[in-house]
Amino acid sequence: MIDATRTVADRLDAQLAVVTFDPHPAQVLRPEATPLQLVDLDQKLELLEAAGVDLAVVVPFDDQCASETPDEFAHRVIVDVCHAKAVVVGHDFHFW
Repeated sequence: MIDATRTVADRLDAQLAVVTFDPHPAQVLRPEATPLQLVDLDQKLELLEAAGVDLAVVVPFDDQCASETPDEFAHRVIVDVCHAKAVVVGHDFHFW
């Protein structure tokens, strides 16, 4: 994903930004089904930086974030914070 996003960012002369949540959304929405985390947030940010990510946006995931509509979230994070020129997502990405 990062390589594909770097290609798009370079083509648009834009920063490569990654949006991640902390804590994992399942921890708030379905605590009994929270997946095991391979790395903690600090390690994740270090790995993203080492992979060439220019901007890592950590979105605090709480009940308020969970209650946002997809449009509200996209505007608040993707438009207002990231100033995105394009969005690249994985094959299993979806808004709830």
